[in-house]
Amino acid sequence: MQKWWWLLVATWLAAGPAGAQGTFSVNSPIVVEAQNLPAVLTQPVEALRLLAVTEGRLGVIPFQIDERMEVSVYQSWTRRREHLAYATNAGKRVRTDYDPAFDYNDQLAFMSRDLGPPAAPGQMPAEARVCAELRVQEPETGNQGFAYLCAFDRPPANAPESYVRADDSFRFYTGKSYLLGFPEGNPVNFDQLQILGPGGPGPDLVDRFKTRLDVAVARGLSAYSLSEEDFHYYGRGIKVGPIRIIVETESVLESWFNAQIRVINTITFYSDHVEYLLNTRPPIYLGPVNLSTYTLALDLSSEADRMTFLSEKNPKGVPVDGTLEPQELGMNYGPTEWVAVTGKAGTIFSYLALPGDLPLHKDLYFNDQSNKPDPPEEESGMMGKFGFAVRHLEKIGHKPKPLRLVFWFRPEPYQPGMEKPYMDSFRRPLTVFTDNRELLAELPGAPPAPDQRKEKDQPVPTAEEKPEEQKVTRAVLPNFWLDPYNIGYGGGPSYVDADLLGTGTMLNLMFIRTDRNFQWYLFDISKIPGTGYLEDLRFFLELQEFPSESFFGQGNAAPKDHRSLYWWVKYEGSVTFRKHFLDHYGVDTELSCRFMTLKPGQQARSGGIIYDRLEDHFGLSEEIMEERWGPPTYGREGGYDNRIQLEFYRDFRDDYQVPHRGNYQKFTVEFVHPMIGANYNFTRLVLDLRGYLEPRWLNNLPMDHWFSDRRTFLTKFFGPNKRRSLAGRVVFTHLISPEIDFRGRQILDVPFYDLTPLGGGSNLRGFFGDRFRDYDAAWINLEYRWAYWKFVDWALFVDTGVVMHDIFELRSWQQSWHWGYGFVIRIHVPPAVMATFDIGYSIEEQNYLHQPNWAF
Repeated sequence: MQKWWWLLVATWLAAGPAGAQGTFSVNSPIVVEAQNLPAVLTQPVEALRLLAVTEGRLGVIPFQIDERMEVSVYQSWTRRREHLAYATNAGKRVRTDYDPAFDYNDQLAFMSRDLGPPAAPGQMPAEARVCAELRVQEPETGNQGFAYLCAFDRPPANAPESYVRADDSFRFYTGKSYLLGFPEGNPVNFDQLQILGPGGPGPDLVDRFKTRLDVAVARGLSAYSLSEEDFHYYGRGIKVGPIRIIVETESVLESWFNAQIRVINTITFYSDHVEYLLNTRPPIYLGPVNLSTYTLALDLSSEADRMTFLSEKNPKGVPVDGTLEPQELGMNYGPTEWVAVTGKAGTIFSYLALPGDLPLHKDLYFNDQSNKPDPPEEESGMMGKFGFAVRHLEKIGHKPKPLRLVFWFRPEPYQPGMEKPYMDSFRRPLTVFTDNRELLAELPGAPPAPDQRKEKDQPVPTAEEKPEEQKVTRAVLPNFWLDPYNIGYGGGPSYVDADLLGTGTMLNLMFIRTDRNFQWYLFDISKIPGTGYLEDLRFFLELQEFPSESFFGQGNAAPKDHRSLYWWVKYEGSVTFRKHFLDHYGVDTELSCRFMTLKPGQQARSGGIIYDRLEDHFGLSEEIMEERWGPPTYGREGGYDNRIQLEFYRDFRDDYQVPHRGNYQKFTVEFVHPMIGANYNFTRLVLDLRGYLEPRWLNNLPMDHWFSDRRTFLTKFFGPNKRRSLAGRVVFTHLISPEIDFRGRQILDVPFYDLTPLGGGSNLRGFFGDRFRDYDAAWINLEYRWAYWKFVDWALFVDTGVVMHDIFELRSWQQSWHWGYGFVIRIHVPPAVMATFDIGYSIEEQNYLHQPNWAF
């Protein structure tokens, strides 16, 4: 902070308002709408003055008229609505009321301690055209004060005193007891607080005022958090006056990609407190299947070390020291009316008023762990972070409701009962009488809703909360399959138990059926405890069948019109486990028993062209009645292909779902042999190499600064924090198998359905699933990726690949490669929502694919 600003603060504090002091408990603001003052309604605003008796004389006291008007604002990125906005006189956007008169929706604001006794009849100014009397009474004490709003042809000078001021940048605001500073471009989350006392400004007590939304959708299917980094704030204007400074902001939250919540909020600075009026609604509204918690908390700085935190239900308090103590875990974290921290530097009170027509709970939030990062932050960790957690925000519904958050700042340490007059100023606000009307100086806060939650639903200590974990461990969930390449369209239910019998074991039961008669029955039990050295022990049983599987023949030259169908039924049971080494290395092991039966293929129920059966043109000589499309296929009788599979990997990716930086290597050995009960004999080797780059030049393009992020659709492709990256993948596969004689030919002992496939979403997008098959294969995937939204990534891709008879023969590499291209949408919402949508094109196909899969 510049020295001149400290000099300004010190000079202003020394001056102070010179008006008469009333007898009210606290110096409360009083706000009266013009419609309640009919005597002076329609008078020119510049002609009005507020008068009160001070030391026996009637004189002008500090006041301000805040004009308001209807304006059109965006409620989403495409729709507008009408909003009652303040006329502004400062900041980047100055907005003038088109009606300069004191009209019905304008506001008169003044302070209670500037009021005086009633004026004698002879004291009223003769030169005033008209006057309106305002009588203010404190409900608790019955104390009264009077003021008179008068209109003049030649108005006297305004009172010179001011209760609050701002610097030229409008980032720093000073009242009589505080100095608040805001980061550049963020008019909501202040990151500097100094309490002003007799000795001048105290230390900076605050790291940051933080807001966070924790969302759980579909009973834990997805759970994620949105912080102030996900909000975009825009200043709509500032009204500067001697009583208060009103900062009007527009908040844009993208709660889902391209689904915006746009609200208008105001921050009002008074002499000893700051009021936030936050229009709020849940970030996603799906009726009773989603849960939302809104946290509003003040994270303290290291300067607050050894202060004391206390609240309505924890009056003894606990020390703020950045260390989690047993006494903190024993506090009452239920609904609370107020919270505070206090020490030699002064006292900070906070109060949250909720809408009275909703059963919301404002539970205590307190976390004192300086070793636990909590971005965004200047000082790492949470130092006595305190505030409120509003549970079940989804009860607000679609339309935003106002939450009022207040911070009071006092230079003296806390004394029992100190909070009462401040709480009363909102719970039992001053009463204003004017023109036979009885008004309230403030909109009263609703009384706390009865806490009727069951014991199991009561809040736990904040430090023990884990918002990312599923609150419900058992759920019935839907599954969807969209694959026009091959499997078809369909879905089915699944049952998930993430804590089977309270052991931490996960059970998954699933059934899927599609319009092409693909069926999948699954029993999967994993995370079995007590396995010691092994990690993630898993037992897996499944039955799959598909009566319309396509087969085009072996090799790259198999034409697409030579399509025949076969019906396979697979029974499989497996045991898998993994072991990690040194964080980045590991081995995955799978032992499986698989039995396949094959039957003549059937035409899919969805209709269309009736394709030939496998044996019609790939069958034995005595079966072929017409043209042969290919040699007889080996493995038509099915059988056992039990296997042992080992995957050795080295993982240096920044994220396993959608990586943007790092590299990954995996070598897989798949062993099938009669010695383990298989009817075939082969070993498949797969080398998978992946790399990811996020170059600086790609993330600082000129067009990144062309678009305002207020229109979030325009910033899906350009703008800051797009995390543009280049991803590449190269895969080589090779089969090792003894040759056998089959119908006069020497072939490898590999059934046709176990040949290495190429085509579809896993390797060559834009082609039919498993379009090409042969012993070996090689393919390359290249992607340009960017962050479309917090949990959604897009990518442009180019895929190319080829199947081979032998990867080590030169002529295998001289074949023409197959090329596909398109774009991908990837949704990855923790912990359980994942979906990939590929839109692929090639010389053969123009189609799409949905699959539950991560990026490579």
